[in-house]
Amino acid sequence: MLANAQGPALTEVKSLLDLYDAHNANSSGNTNNAELAGDLEASAMVGYPADARAFERDVQIDYGMCTDLPPEKRKNYEAILKELWTAFEAKPDEFRRGRFADEEQALHEKLAQELEDLKNDPKARLKAVFNLPFGDDLLDGVDKNQLAEVDENLQKLTNARAAFDKAKTPEERAQAVADASNAKQKLRGYIKDVASKSIEEQTRLWAEARADVLNALESASKLSGAGATAGGRLAYFGNRVFADARHARAFTDLCMQERHPFHQLVQWENELAEQNREAARTLPEVPLDKPRTFFDIPLRLPAPNNETQYETDLRALYVDALHSIVAADKRISIAAEPKSSPIRANYIKTHGSAN
Repeated sequence: MLANAQGPALTEVKSLLDLYDAHNANSSGNTNNAELAGDLEASAMVGYPADARAFERDVQIDYGMCTDLPPEKRKNYEAILKELWTAFEAKPDEFRRGRFADEEQALHEKLAQELEDLKNDPKARLKAVFNLPFGDDLLDGVDKNQLAEVDENLQKLTNARAAFDKAKTPEERAQAVADASNAKQKLRGYIKDVASKSIEEQTRLWAEARADVLNALESASKLSGAGATAGGRLAYFGNRVFADARHARAFTDLCMQERHPFHQLVQWENELAEQNREAARTLPEVPLDKPRTFFDIPLRLPAPNNETQYETDLRALYVDALHSIVAADKRISIAAEPKSSPIRANYIKTHGSAN
């Protein structure tokens, strides 16, 4: 790139930039798509700790800033970002993750300076016009009827780079830059469409999951008969919502909202805890096991590891709490049995302190 014997003169380079990279459009285009990729990352991380969603959005923006750097610099920065990302995700609490978030912010400032230096280096800016746009990994998600157009523009970008290197006249170089700029603009459009559609789909799916959670809450509140105890309502709700990871994440997300809708749930949890304490006084042979609560879990979320691990760890916490609630509800039921009841005797035999 720009490796002809003499190479284009600086005045020619500046003229080409004025025509095809006005206002630093190439770098700005990468920044715009990186921000969109960050939004996509955040939309896919519903039910994650808030600091993790913010961190991973910021990392996407940093990757976008790396796109136009010289290859060796880009490789080094991306390696550092990967290390920070991996270390951040492994930490189980916001305090310990904060160190890596601070390091990411410091790296972001360095990248901003690198881009400022690039902006003031006309030849480096012109080289960057021939780089793949940020988010090219999303191009596999375009509509099938656009795949041929995507491949065509990817090839045009590659051909334009080669044509520029071989060009012997200003006209030939100008045509190569024009071809690259045109192909890259189209590729960015495809990337933007894929990211935007993915965000819309994620938004729709999470809205549906949240609605399912709220419907489960409403149904639990309408229970009647033997299952209408605080424990019975909580168990009904838990069996519906925590049957899969998506709804567990949707519940977590709702709990983290400033005005969460689960005051009724908290009331049931408080009622169950009080009934359980009373049952312990009535049934002293069985040690008191305070029931865990659903609503406490979003306050102490697991480490934001890869999606599969995080979902597994998160759902396990809710299922464990559900089992605890069911056990407490059982204890309350047994405590209401007459002392002469064989059901009570069998329960004490199975769960008593001697066992």
